[in-house]
Amino acid sequence: MPSLKSNEKINCVSSNDDLLETHTVRGIVNGLEMPILRDTGATADVISQEFIDYAKMAGEHVWVQYLLNDHLVCLSSAEFEIKCELGHMKTKAAVVTNDPGRYVLGNKTAQLLKEEPFLNLEKINAIMTGSQAKRSSEEDQNKEVEMRIEEMTHFEIDEEILPQGN
Repeated sequence: MPSLKSNEKINCVSSNDDLLETHTVRGIVNGLEMPILRDTGATADVISQEFIDYAKMAGEHVWVQYLLNDHLVCLSSAEFEIKCELGHMKTKAAVVTNDPGRYVLGNKTAQLLKEEPFLNLEKINAIMTGSQAKRSSEEDQNKEVEMRIEEMTHFEIDEEILPQGN
């Protein structure tokens, strides 16, 4: 009969914190110092519920699909103020229950910080609900139509080609 071996570490390269350290900066989120992880695979910002002030809940929800899951998860969103070496802004983040205490900085907020690192603390909506995305798309289409109409009204008549009517 085979004997059981005692528990032993076989291969331990490093802890999760060591692997993520090069992608993490220290910053202040809503007045609390914490690590901010720049995740290039995340579209939306994410924060643990233990760091939120329930008065800052936005009353909105965002649908998130995790990398290894086929199904979507509905998460609440909350407003946050972020200060770090990348910049300073107010934005919204999806709230999760099982996070190790990092603020996950997604692509949209990172791009906004890259373009203009100090945004006069106006609130930036880095996550959009379905209705907000639809409304934004409709507003963009309306602006394009208005620009085309404006272009059409600002032309000069060449009287040699088109004489004015009496």
